[in-house]
Amino acid sequence: MNKMILKSALAGALGLGMVASISLTNAMTFNGEAPSLDDIQKLVDVGEYDKAIMDLKAVLDMDLKNADGWNLLGYTYRKSGQLDLAWDAYERALTLDPDHLGATEYIGELYVTQGNLEQADVQLQKLMVLCPTGCEAYDTLKASIAAAQ
Repeated sequence: MNKMILKSALAGALGLGMVASISLTNAMTFNGEAPSLDDIQKLVDVGEYDKAIMDLKAVLDMDLKNADGWNLLGYTYRKSGQLDLAWDAYERALTLDPDHLGATEYIGELYVTQGNLEQADVQLQKLMVLCPTGCEAYDTLKASIAAAQ
């Protein structure tokens, strides 16, 4: 009980209210070791979003500064239709790593989903700077924007 109060206070102080509700027991179910992001990605790939979200919360419970974990959580929320939660997770990833290619692409994809092609293009321009010789994130977002026009 005291651990949860301390954890909630810490999460609030860090501006990470979304994880304040993550139970310390989540990580314990993995014998002290959270699943790998690769394993969680496999769950997402087959549409097991609820399990993936639970596992991602365990990963983030152990490392609140894991930009890749926040990005994958955002992606999972977006794929499961939970767009507000996806937005929050992408913002956390980009706060931790402003140049995160995946989060930049995926928040651009979220803008496309919402019909905000102008902001999606801002993310595309950012990707052009981050990977001037080209990259998959840039190509994918560019294609999504083109398809939505």
